[in-house]
Amino acid sequence: MQILHYSGTGNSTYIAKKIHQKIDSEIISLNEVFRSQKELTLNDDTLVFVTPTYCWRLPRIVSEWMKRQHFRHGQKAYFVMTCGDDFGNANKWLEGLCRKTGLTCMGGIEVVMPENYITMFTAPSAELSQTIIECADLEVEEITAYLRRGERFPEREVNLRDRLFSGVVNDLFFKFIVKDKKFRVLDSCVGCGICEKGCPLNNIRLQNGRPVWNGDCTHCMACICRCPQQAIEYGKGSLGKRRYYLADKQD
Repeated sequence: MQILHYSGTGNSTYIAKKIHQKIDSEIISLNEVFRSQKELTLNDDTLVFVTPTYCWRLPRIVSEWMKRQHFRHGQKAYFVMTCGDDFGNANKWLEGLCRKTGLTCMGGIEVVMPENYITMFTAPSAELSQTIIECADLEVEEITAYLRRGERFPEREVNLRDRLFSGVVNDLFFKFIVKDKKFRVLDSCVGCGICEKGCPLNNIRLQNGRPVWNGDCTHCMACICRCPQQAIEYGKGSLGKRRYYLADKQD
């Protein structure tokens, strides 16, 4: 089994490592793959993708990479998607993606983790975050049981709201919202370069010791949430909000 994880603020990496601890597997950081643009050889019969939910679907940075990647026909693909609430009708799009890439879709399952999309929402307190993470740990037990048995994840009941959010809302979100023009740097920036090193798309470079965004952003929140000085803001949407990064849970 090969576990491939992508994460901006640590939630999905945490879940991937939890699964890895419980099942004999190889674990691969897609963040490193995206940054280095290296080719991957994925020969295992079972692949487990652990990613965030971006607007009720798989992140496009992941789905677009999967369309370019060579998979062996019939490899089983499980999708574990962290979210602040739910992942809507994501399974429909996962099925379509697997058909295009020759994978056998074993379904997707959502794992609620602390909210991290602070440009629109508010991250929970440290205490509430810990409670949410402890509940997620229990969900990992159920997930690993399905993986050990080689069973498909259970189907999630879908309603009109789910279809709307994973469909037209997702399209509008990526067309009009996922931009990097609103990011700005405060005078408290010390030029440490953590934002540059953490960007999965190599979209940030330091210019005169300060980050500059280059227009290819996926709104993973890595730069704004990992900044040790909290020196990055996103318009007015992030003002006064707690940053959320699960750094202490990743090692």
